[in-house]
Amino acid sequence: MKHILPLFCLEMLTVLLLAYRAYTRWEFSLILCIGLVVLAVVLLVAFHKQYEKCREPEAGK
Repeated sequence: MKHILPLFCLEMLTVLLLAYRAYTRWEFSLILCIGLVVLAVVLLVAFHKQYEKCREPEAGK
């Protein structure tokens, strides 16, 4: 879990690319694509908060 921030950036780029392709190529509705991106951001923020909470006891050592 040393390089977690680049993983988050890669995940967001992947989600944005997939949402863009779903909207343009497969003709998904725009609201569905935006909803998927918002869901990914919410999950990313929740995971990041949980990760930081778990790291706090390690920082005190």
